[in-house]
Amino acid sequence: MSTSTTNQTKDVVILRKDTNVTYSPGTPNKFTAKRHNVILRKRKDKIELNIQNDGYDANGQRKSILNGCLLTKEETQYLIDELQGLLNQDTVKEKHLKDVI
Repeated sequence: MSTSTTNQTKDVVILRKDTNVTYSPGTPNKFTAKRHNVILRKRKDKIELNIQNDGYDANGQRKSILNGCLLTKEETQYLIDELQGLLNQDTVKEKHLKDVI
């Protein structure tokens, strides 16, 4: 069963979602995520977008994997518009950000 929670302060929005997903099963690099965290944080005139997976490595040790980037206002608005579009359509189209900004 998957659950989601959100936290929001003045400059941060966090979505936490319980999961049980294994990446690279059967390899020495196996990682089982138990929680996905999507973190949006205001940084001056940009938005910091981080996705953190908390879970366990192949040896059963706790591990977190973090990926992130900084987005300009235009890039953030592009993502908002595209996400809204995804909610309204069945087909996902791939676009490169440099092609639309």
